[in-house]
Amino acid sequence: IDDWLLDQRVLVKRSPGMEDCSRHWSMEMLVEHNITVGKGIRNTLRKLLARSIPKSDTNVVNAKPLGGQGPEIRKELQRFLIRFDNEFDGAVFRKDHFTQHPWFGKMNAVQWLRLAALNNLVHRVHGERIYEGMLHTNICE
Repeated sequence: IDDWLLDQRVLVKRSPGMEDCSRHWSMEMLVEHNITVGKGIRNTLRKLLARSIPKSDTNVVNAKPLGGQGPEIRKELQRFLIRFDNEFDGAVFRKDHFTQHPWFGKMNAVQWLRLAALNNLVHRVHGERIYEGMLHTNICE
């Protein structure tokens, strides 16, 4: 997607796992959301790997994107993904330390890592729908 299209909001059909309030996002907002959620999960995993029981500081409201970052969001995503991968490459995630998620309750590190993957999958489909909506409305042509 060209830089000038990143902030174009597209109303998409809701898919499983997607909140209704995220149906009218731009690609920029979607990427910002994934970075925000990923950072929150990364911080929780750090604490669980250190064998501390973190106080749940997960706040779903904090994951709502603001937009306005423009093309810089691409670089921020790349930096985040590299750091996440480097930090947890080879990590052994324990299943005996837990913290609370506001929706899903008590979760261990393995479950938090799976949640990160699930969030990315849900929003991968979301991003595809945004792009398809752009094509359908001739925004990309």
